[in-house]
This record gives sequence, C-alpha cells and structure tokens, in this order.
Amino acid sequence: PGQARQGVPWVPYLGHKDYADLRLSATYLVPTGQADAPIEVVQSYTADQPRAVGIDAYWQVSTDSDDGISVAIYLNDTLLFRTVTTDLLALKNRRVLMQAGDILAFHVGTNQTPWGDYTEHRIILTNAPPSNFLLLSDN
Repeated sequence: PGQARQGVPWVPYLGHKDYADLRLSATYLVPTGQADAPIEVVQSYTADQPRAVGIDAYWQVSTDSDDGISVAIYLNDTLLFRTVTTDLLALKNRRVLMQAGDILAFHVGTNQTPWGDYTEHRIILTNAPPSNFLLLSDN
C-alpha cells in the first residue's frame, strides 16, 4: 500500500499486508480475494436502543469491473438482502427494525474476481423513517 508499488497512489493503510488491494474510504471501496476466498468490506451499525432505521444507499461499480460485486446486508446473523450488481445498485426508502445491541452490517465483496471492482458508495442511515418505507426483509 501507500507507494510500496509503482503506479499505486498513496493511501493510508492499516490493514493486513497480504490484502494490500483492499480499500475503504468515505466515497469508494475495493473488495479483493476470489469467489472461494473473498475478502469483503464490512461496514456496520450497532443500535443503542430499540428503533426503526431508514436506509438509503448506493453502490456504483466501475465499468472496468470484470463481473461486478456482491452486496449482502445482515441484521445480526440473519441475511436480509443479497445481490450481485455490475453497475448501479440503489436501495431507497427501506427500513429495518432493530433492538438495542442489534448489528446491521453491509458486506461488499467480489463477484467471482476482484478485477476492476472499484466501487463508489454511500450509506445513509436515518432514525425513525416513515412507515411507508419498505422493510428491507420484504424484498
């Protein structure tokens, strides 16, 4: 990472030396690994009290990606949503009902290969979304 290899921009990196291509910033991410050994980027939120949480999120995969990315959303260990996308995945007006201590986790990994999987992303969580927001588990 950093400038350890020619042609790689300097990026502060505190990860494992064997996963130098893994990246997460405020605006983009890059998963790595292979289908049989994925290295996912995981972003999570832990509820401090019982609440409904609104979700508006997007992942925009680079047109250079060989086969896109996988996106999975879990509430604790329960899978709520999973898909593969090769372009734009947008979740709008969704909500999740959480109890204190529940963990909502967004997992982004490679599809089959990591080649070109640079992905712009944004996840916005809001408190007390309108009741017309679809429950994420109702997909």
